[in-house]
Amino acid sequence: MSVFKKLRGTTSAKFALGATEDNDEDVFVDRDGSGKVRLGDKQHAVPVPLVDLVGLLEADPSTPGNAYANTIAGGKVTQERWTRTVGGTLIKVIDYTYVTGTSRVSTEVRKVYDVNGTTIIAQVTMVYTYSGSTVVGIATVRDV
Repeated sequence: MSVFKKLRGTTSAKFALGATEDNDEDVFVDRDGSGKVRLGDKQHAVPVPLVDLVGLLEADPSTPGNAYANTIAGGKVTQERWTRTVGGTLIKVIDYTYVTGTSRVSTEVRKVYDVNGTTIIAQVTMVYTYSGSTVVGIATVRDV
């Protein structure tokens, strides 16, 4: 049976994955509103809903509760970072590299961190293609 036939879920704060009744493998996660997930017979704490974590690859963390800072080198933003205001741990970092001698971004690497601020739980690398000064393509690879 394919994974997609076993998958059930929502885009709400309660994201659920579950194995079908005819499957004896406990490889999928069931999540209730408790902030815990069950994998097989073990329960694990989850800091935020999975959909929120994946969404952070595309969107900036919402405020309040975090601080934003950027690094500028040679008049270009080379990094953006969001940290939790309580504890100061990383939430998200975006690193930029540029086409040599231009202000055009060549690569963007987005990383989303677990609540400990050191474990990367989601990462995507985006490589930009230009025609003149116009972006004509973005190759995206989900690394983590």
